[in-house]
Amino acid sequence: MEEYANYKKDELNDIFEIVNSEHLKLKGREKIIAKRQFNSVWKRDNKGLGCFDLFMKLYESYDRVEKEMNWWKEYAPFPAQYYREKKAVSNARYAKRIRYCETEIEELEQKLEDVESGKGYISEQDHETRLQEAINNEKQIIREQSDTITKLRNKENFLRDKLEHNEGRLSAQRKYYEDQIDKLTSTKSKD
Repeated sequence: MEEYANYKKDELNDIFEIVNSEHLKLKGREKIIAKRQFNSVWKRDNKGLGCFDLFMKLYESYDRVEKEMNWWKEYAPFPAQYYREKKAVSNARYAKRIRYCETEIEELEQKLEDVESGKGYISEQDHETRLQEAINNEKQIIREQSDTITKLRNKENFLRDKLEHNEGRLSAQRKYYEDQIDKLTSTKSKD
């Protein structure tokens, strides 16, 4: 295990602190003794897997655990502990859920194929043509209604003018008749 031979004493101290905080959780005198043994007593050799090598493997596993925790933080809505404490789903229920998901996927794939092939859909050109026809029809209806409104307003204005004219004419006629009546009554009273 020569890959660990190049570590300096301060690097080994950092490695020990990480492994201790994650796995061993030693405190006080036990921690001091284990740290001293890790730094000076445990040998690095090629004969087999020794204590030093096991300790280094624990240190390397820290990176894997950290990556796993980061994955849970990034992709899972709940913390990893929540999923570990959750009751397992029975195989029958899991299979039922998977079948449901597969049918949903197949339906969506079929809809996608229908859209891609144009089955049951109109082309974009036909859509633009129909849309333009609908817009033109609506504009024609709006023009006709606008013309009708204009005609009705003109007719209303004409009728108002006619009414005002007739009112003026009738009031003049009335005044004339009243004057005539007054003249007649005044000539009769003189007689």
